[in-house]
Amino acid sequence: APGLENAGPETVHIAGSPYDASLTVIYMTYNNNGQIMVSRNGGATPLLNVPDFVSMTGVPGETIIAYAIATYGQNGLISDMYIGDISTIAGASPAVHLEDSSYRAIKPLGIHMEGGSPAGAWYTLRPYGIGGDIVFDPTDELYYVELSSGAVTTYNNNVNHSASMSTDLTWVANARGEPGNGMFHIYNLLNGATYGFNPIAGNDRGSGYGVFSPANGYVAWMEGSGWTMSAPPNFP
Repeated sequence: APGLENAGPETVHIAGSPYDASLTVIYMTYNNNGQIMVSRNGGATPLLNVPDFVSMTGVPGETIIAYAIATYGQNGLISDMYIGDISTIAGASPAVHLEDSSYRAIKPLGIHMEGGSPAGAWYTLRPYGIGGDIVFDPTDELYYVELSSGAVTTYNNNVNHSASMSTDLTWVANARGEPGNGMFHIYNLLNGATYGFNPIAGNDRGSGYGVFSPANGYVAWMEGSGWTMSAPPNFP
């Protein structure tokens, strides 16, 4: 994957099985002012120019992705999310267009499929262009957009600071309290089940970045303490 830096769930999507010799990898690179690339059979080709890239996700095993870009406008941050197969997404119109006076950008979380095609998408919002000693993504609210109508549903009970979802889009991981600094929680969108996990004593920077196992039997997350900007740094 030429030019790939800081590989992670927001910059890399694996379309296929890792045991397949023709595995397709879709990834973002900062080369040429920002591009989404497609790598297969040992070669990589540009898919999209994304100089204002924010984040992306994809349908597991499929060549269907959602990505978001953001630019500064007169009255706030203008953020757009695009969804589609890599064969057609270059000509897609935004699934969500947002101008946010709080300067929050769209972060795609998952794509809902029906009959082999995208029917909707889950996303959250994150502050854009902020700096400082930030440990966990300070996301805000959970949203679902229905692609056929463009209708957006807001979920703000139990999922205020959602940052990730399970593969089947039934579980949401979030941290409550101050964004990025609260107790780690998981919440089931189908039956309302919720579980909270207190940080280990001394982990005063909170918790986040939940990852669910494929069958939803397990969840893993990170916790933090200390500061990377202290002298000397004491962030483990």
